[in-house]
Amino acid sequence: MGGVSSDNKDALKKAVIDEIYKSLKPNGKLLFAENLEASKLHKFLRKKFIKWGSRWNYLKYDEIESIFSSFDIVDYKTVGFLGAFGRTEKQRQFLGKIDSIFDKFIPEHNRYIVYGVAEKY
Repeated sequence: MGGVSSDNKDALKKAVIDEIYKSLKPNGKLLFAENLEASKLHKFLRKKFIKWGSRWNYLKYDEIESIFSSFDIVDYKTVGFLGAFGRTEKQRQFLGKIDSIFDKFIPEHNRYIVYGVAEKY
């Protein structure tokens, strides 16, 4: 969603999810995983070190429920804090293991991944 809605085209986030909802049959499910805006540290470092970091429109934690509002049930979790800072897959895996230990101490709105299931009835 971040690329589709780049340059702050926030309305496109919901439009994409609504189109997916329309395409699903009754009892259909959308499995999703998306990068979140996360903490101020994540925002700063993305803008500084990631080429597209200032254009990408990361999903905000407080947008999740409104963007998926067309669905009858949405079950989601957030994870990760340090893993985003790894530059290689090996680094991300190592930092991800640390995240799995410390996730319970990191507020949900500061984590950088949301994943879940949205169900249409």
